[in-house]
Amino acid sequence: MSRTMFGLVGKSLKHSFSRDYFQEKFKLLGLDAEYRLFEINQISEIQTIISYLPNLKGLNVTIPYKEEVFPYLEDTDIIAKKTGAVNTILIRDNKMYGFNTDYFGFTQSFRKFYTTTAIGCKALIIGFGGAAKTIGFALEVEFNSEVTYLNRKNNNLVSNIIEYSDLLNHNLSKYDIIINATPLGMFPNNNTFPDINYNELGSSHYVMDLIYNPLKTEFLKKAELKGAKILSGMEMLYLQADKSWEIWKEYM
Repeated sequence: MSRTMFGLVGKSLKHSFSRDYFQEKFKLLGLDAEYRLFEINQISEIQTIISYLPNLKGLNVTIPYKEEVFPYLEDTDIIAKKTGAVNTILIRDNKMYGFNTDYFGFTQSFRKFYTTTAIGCKALIIGFGGAAKTIGFALEVEFNSEVTYLNRKNNNLVSNIIEYSDLLNHNLSKYDIIINATPLGMFPNNNTFPDINYNELGSSHYVMDLIYNPLKTEFLKKAELKGAKILSGMEMLYLQADKSWEIWKEYM
């Protein structure tokens, strides 16, 4: 009998710790299962993966497919519907069902990190992809936060987006928390970072990076030098991964 299989689908997965994390989990649980990495050039290739691997029971989804995967899903949970982003897929009878466990991972990690009263905090999220929208939604729902997105280009359908070109009119001191939800700084491009004025950061700021490899990005290093409290995406990674496992294990 073939081994039960799970995996991660994305465009470039050199940065990922997911395989090691799940392989260790399977070993500790005494499970005959494996976790594979599937690098694909376009999201439509996910159908080929499903058809050729009948023992594949679940997938995690990462950059840049958290939003693009929707047309291939039979249904999604309510958080995925609200955020427009899926990072976990359950496969049953060759059909895919989408879930968003990033919401849980971020919320739990943020609660421990933001030690002052989080209710009503002002947040600047760098990026406007699936992860950015998920944490923005979480901040609004769980903490009644005022969320602004910093993006390369504006979206006329969304009122709370500012472009990099408009950043001079939005001094960072007005925000309580600043979160990088882009791939800038992620391995192997460790030397890249969001182009913001780090001199406007100070000890009152909470700065978080969703990236976990490297553990301390240039973004976090620059913020730490200005006295900001910093947090990497590692804990969020583990929390969302464990939530994914809770979904999958019911159907093993």
